Amino acid sequence: VRITKPGVYQTFASAETTVLKGTGAQFAASTAMSLLLRDGVYLELGPGVIIENTDPTRTIVGFASMQSGGIIGGWLRSTWTPASSDAGSGIVAWCTDDPNDDPNSNLLFEDLRISGVGSYGLGMQFGFFKNNRYRNLWIHDTGADAVDHKTRPMLDGTQASGISLDGLLAERYGRRTGIVASAAIDIRGPVMAQNITVREAGYTSQGNVGIRLSAGIYSGADIRQPSAGAVVTNVDLDAGDPTIAGTKGIVLLDSGGVVDGGRVKNFDIGVSEEGSSSGYGSNAGARVANITVEAARTTSFNVGDARTSLENCYAVGQNETFEEDQGNLANAQTVFVSPRDFDAAAVQVYNNGTLLTLT
Repeated sequence: VRITKPGVYQTFASAETTVLKGTGAQFAASTAMSLLLRDGVYLELGPGVIIENTDPTRTIVGFASMQSGGIIGGWLRSTWTPASSDAGSGIVAWCTDDPNDDPNSNLLFEDLRISGVGSYGLGMQFGFFKNNRYRNLWIHDTGADAVDHKTRPMLDGTQASGISLDGLLAERYGRRTGIVASAAIDIRGPVMAQNITVREAGYTSQGNVGIRLSAGIYSGADIRQPSAGAVVTNVDLDAGDPTIAGTKGIVLLDSGGVVDGGRVKNFDIGVSEEGSSSGYGSNAGARVANITVEAARTTSFNVGDARTSLENCYAVGQNETFEEDQGNLANAQTVFVSPRDFDAAAVQVYNNGTLLTLT
C-alpha cells in the first residue's frame, strides 16, 4: 500500500474483527487499534505524509502473525498529551495464535517518525522474531519506552535471531504520569543495535533510562529471552537537565550483553548494574567498553558483579565556567553559587587569590 500525496490522513477505530492474542490478553483488533497490517503488507508513506490517530487510547498501527511486511517512511502521530492517562502506542506486535510460537518475522520499519502516543513508540511485544530490521527511527514525546523489544523463543526452544536496529533518535519519552524508568530502548534477546542517540531523557521524578539490557522472564506462558547476545554500539545519550535525580544512562539487569563505544552525559548515574526485580539473567555477565560518562550527577559507574567488565571507560566531571564580565564574580564576592549539585569538599574556587565559600 503506497501513499504519496503529502497531507494528514486521519484514522479512527479499525473495523477489523480478528482476535489478537498476547500472554494473558485476547481481544478484537477493533477495540484497540486504528490500523491492522496483514501478513505480507508493506505500508509505504511518501515525504510529508502523516498518519494521525484521533483516539489516543488506541494504538496507531498493529500487526499480527506476519512473515513479511512493515512500514517505510512517513510520520505516525497521535493526539495524546502528557497529562492524559490514555495509553495507545505507535506500533505494536500481536499474534492470532500462540504468542510464543506465532511468527512476527522478516519485518522492516524504516525512515519512520513516531510521536504523541501514551505508551510505547515501537512495541515489539508478542510473537517469534527473526530477521527483523529497524532503520532510521525518530521517536519522541511518548508516555513510555521509545522502543520496547520483548523477544520470545518458540515453544520448541528455537531462539530469536537476525534482529537489527540501525539509527534511533529518541527524545522526551517516558512522560506519562505514573510511569517510571522508561527507556529509549529496552532490549531483550540478541538485538544488534547501533547509532543510538538520546536527547532530553530526564523528566522530573520519572527515573528514565537511556539503554536497558533486560533480564529474561520465565513466568508461565510469559517467556522472554534475556539480553544475552545483544550488542549495542555507537551511542550518544544525553539526559538534558543534569540536576534531575534518578536518571540512568545504561542499565544492566544481570544479563549478558555488550555496550561498546560512545558517550553518556548528564544522567544521575552513567552506567548502572542492577539486580533484576522481575525475571532472571543469563548469568553470563555483561561488557561495557569504550564508554565515556560525562557530568554524572552522583555516580559515573555503578558496577559490582565480578562477571561484568568495564574496558577502556572514562569518567569526566562537569566543568563550571564563568567570566567576570558576565557578572558571575564581583570584586568583593565571598560566596560562589553553582548552578548544579556538587561535592563542595572536593572543589575550590578562588577570586583574586581569596578562597570562596561554595554553595
